[in-house]
Amino acid sequence: MKQKLLLLLLLVPFLAQSQTNDRLIASDSLHYKKDLNKQDRDSLLYYQKELHRLWKQNSDSFYHSEPYSSTNEKYQMLKKKLYKDSYSGMVIYADLAHTNYDAFNKSITASGFSPMNDMSFRVGFGITTQNPTAIFDFYFLTGGINNKSTRGSQAIKASFSNFFQFDVGPNVFYSQAINIYPYAGLSLRLSELDYSDSVITNNSYTNISNIISNNKSVMSTSIRLGYQLGLGVDLKISGDKEHTRKTVLFIKGGLNAPVWADKYKINGVTYNPQINHGDWLITVGFKFLSTH
Repeated sequence: MKQKLLLLLLLVPFLAQSQTNDRLIASDSLHYKKDLNKQDRDSLLYYQKELHRLWKQNSDSFYHSEPYSSTNEKYQMLKKKLYKDSYSGMVIYADLAHTNYDAFNKSITASGFSPMNDMSFRVGFGITTQNPTAIFDFYFLTGGINNKSTRGSQAIKASFSNFFQFDVGPNVFYSQAINIYPYAGLSLRLSELDYSDSVITNNSYTNISNIISNNKSVMSTSIRLGYQLGLGVDLKISGDKEHTRKTVLFIKGGLNAPVWADKYKINGVTYNPQINHGDWLITVGFKFLSTH
């Protein structure tokens, strides 16, 4: 037993030295890997830069080569020939819209209100694309300005607006100077009807529940799918000699109506005022166009 203990004591220094050597070897290996990773990263960055330099050098040679220049020139000439009469651009415009208030005016004038004016203004903006075959108009928003009826401190306001209006029409007559086309389209319509009166406050209030003695104001909207039908005319008012840009004055006249009659929800009550917004309207605006 003593001999085994003595042998174990003699082996302890060798085991400790072995573990120390293993740690040193592992440490050296770790430093080697770190150095190796840094070396790899430096090499990777170098090759990236070299590839970029080679790509730029060869692309410059390619774009300045005679075959590319000759082919590109022919391509641009043919493209200009094929699309010289195809334009796209921004649109701004204003509407003069007529609304049939006959039944509604009869009702409110009987209650002492002034009649609504049949005419109202709207403004909008959008984009257009046109070619010798057809015209495509997309209007983001056409916002309506309120019509108003009053009786003393009371007021009734009405308006209608269109969102995401898309019109398409074939060119029945097309030239650089003038286009004539029928059009049809769809849109999202928002009609508003508001009633307001001055608020009466209670100077002898005791708490928040009786500060307001009277507030009869009402606001309601009717959202419908709308449709448009009409005739448009485009008149060129300026442009360059190459026919790559032009400014167009356009006039459109027609119908802007809901697919279903407008109805308004007011505190659970469905109210049909028999208002017919946009039974006819005229749109005048400008198109700022460039070739495709």
